[in-house]
Amino acid sequence: MSYLAIYGLRRSGNHAILEWMISNFSQTNQKHVIKHRLITSGNSCYLNAINEYMPSRNLFIDYNFAKITFKNLIVTYEDIPETLQSDYTIGFKRVVILRDILNLVASRYKLMRNKDPKGTDYTFDKFMKIDEEFFNCWISHASAFKRNILIIKFEDWLSSKEKRNEIASSLGCKNIDCTNTVSFHGGGSSFSKLEKIPLEKDLLQRSEQVKLPNEILERIQKPDISNLRKKHGYIK
Repeated sequence: MSYLAIYGLRRSGNHAILEWMISNFSQTNQKHVIKHRLITSGNSCYLNAINEYMPSRNLFIDYNFAKITFKNLIVTYEDIPETLQSDYTIGFKRVVILRDILNLVASRYKLMRNKDPKGTDYTFDKFMKIDEEFFNCWISHASAFKRNILIIKFEDWLSSKEKRNEIASSLGCKNIDCTNTVSFHGGGSSFSKLEKIPLEKDLLQRSEQVKLPNEILERIQKPDISNLRKKHGYIK
């Protein structure tokens, strides 16, 4: 029996990892979308981005249905620090999904430009905004190791089956390595949408596929972020 609270910034590869994760807990690749925020697989399920519909009676109903029905329950939070918890996940093991901020920002910025090709604002989209709150959230996630919270680096998960085996073991399950699902959440990749599974080399080079504003690049280069990028091996 596993109860996990997963934290990640949108465009960090959260849903690719979540789909893989519940397959490992259930030991099957069969999934069912009960509703947009409730995905099941055998004896496991996850509730997606509960901070987006809190407080609500629907969440209360979904959570209690999931808690009663499934052996393994994953509850996710998006775009909030891992230091914040709700009553729904008290006692749950906390896990952070981390992606290098440069490629993460590129993916968010690309999605905003898809919606507004001629625009220059990068804070207008409440789900993809790139502002100081976003940067502080990434800093908190990247610092989670200081609070003994497990960090899953998206790049490590992507790199090899051996790495995925190690991550699965740290979560208490066996890796059956179902990684070919393109989640419908968020409309798929910012660059290829739902059309195909992005190649690893493309996912690791998103910052080279879009021109980012100088203000964003300068913010990423400041010590509070650059030191954490060094800590996690993103830069030397």
